[in-house]
Amino acid sequence: MQFLNRIRWLTLAVALPACPLANASTEPDLPVYIDGLTSGFIDWASAPHNVTNTSPVHSGNYSISVSPSGWEGLHLHHGNMDTTPYLNLSFWIHGDTNGGQLIQVRALLGTNVGSQYPLPPLESDKWQMITIPLASLDAADASNFCGFWIQRCGSNSPDGTFYVDDIQLDAKPGPLPALAAVSEAPAAPSAKTLVAPSTPAPASGPNSTVWILCALIITIALLAWLVIALLASLGFLLKRNASRMLASSSAPTGLLSEGGPSRDAVEPALATDWRERALAAEAVADKQAQIIRDELVPELTEFAKQSLVQGLSSQRKALLETHQKAQAELAKLEARLTELRLPLRERILMFEKRIAELENELLTRGEEMSELIRATLLLVRQRLDEERQKDITSSRSN
Repeated sequence: MQFLNRIRWLTLAVALPACPLANASTEPDLPVYIDGLTSGFIDWASAPHNVTNTSPVHSGNYSISVSPSGWEGLHLHHGNMDTTPYLNLSFWIHGDTNGGQLIQVRALLGTNVGSQYPLPPLESDKWQMITIPLASLDAADASNFCGFWIQRCGSNSPDGTFYVDDIQLDAKPGPLPALAAVSEAPAAPSAKTLVAPSTPAPASGPNSTVWILCALIITIALLAWLVIALLASLGFLLKRNASRMLASSSAPTGLLSEGGPSRDAVEPALATDWRERALAAEAVADKQAQIIRDELVPELTEFAKQSLVQGLSSQRKALLETHQKAQAELAKLEARLTELRLPLRERILMFEKRIAELENELLTRGEEMSELIRATLLLVRQRLDEERQKDITSSRSN
């Protein structure tokens, strides 16, 4: 059993590098609007607005223009999310040619609204960077954060369009490195500038199923190679020991003693004796090799089978979890549409808009997130088909 345990450890040590390692880096900033909404945020604004405004623009090609009246503003929605990894809400805002607009920001927490965070009067013809601690919006370390408002402060605010660009949730700073050079002077703090966070490129490698199968194939191949090498080594050692034993053995007692038979009579007897000993040694080696095959191979086969079953079970569990998350996302969207009490045609438009956003996210997210997005996209498309069928039935009945 000690020998089999060593083989297991060796197999795992070789097979583990084939599996992708978890990213040990800190959570990155979460982009909300970078030339378009991303990271699952949806446009629910009620004020006249344009998410592809071309001028003025802080960076990239587009910004968001908002022309509110009363308490209207920009409303960006997201399914309930955890804000524990994030510290601030930051964005750039522009007051157009006149400026002076009075704007406030409020976070949405499930069915509740966080505290008001008023901004200073907007400057004219100038981009201003705004950084708001999530704690000031009552949204720090919240598990039900579902978006925010950037809205006009009613009749107290002058009329006028304002523009917003490069919106993101700033990640909390990671831990300091464990080791640092003593002679190295600390770098001077630099002014914070907002740069569009790079989105992860689509994963070019195989998905998790392929990783599991590759690891299992490598494991089985290594086990087979180890068994063959072990059997060959044992056979070689046994035969070599048998040859040494035969070479060092003396002639049969009395054959070469004084007065005994001549050398011509002794040599055939010695050859016969050596042949019998060689055959006996080979029989012992074959028997031991057969014992190894009977005891070792079934156990290695069972080990490989268990590894395969465990891998497939893990993959099935991951698929079920992905489907459940997708159903939860759809349920949240339908609950929100129910609260808004939108007409059937507008519900269809909302589903179509969400589908377009999911298709866009598929091009920018990693493989793990892509699986969830595909599952959500499939459910939303099915729900859209149902809504369209209701619309057709309603039109025919009228």
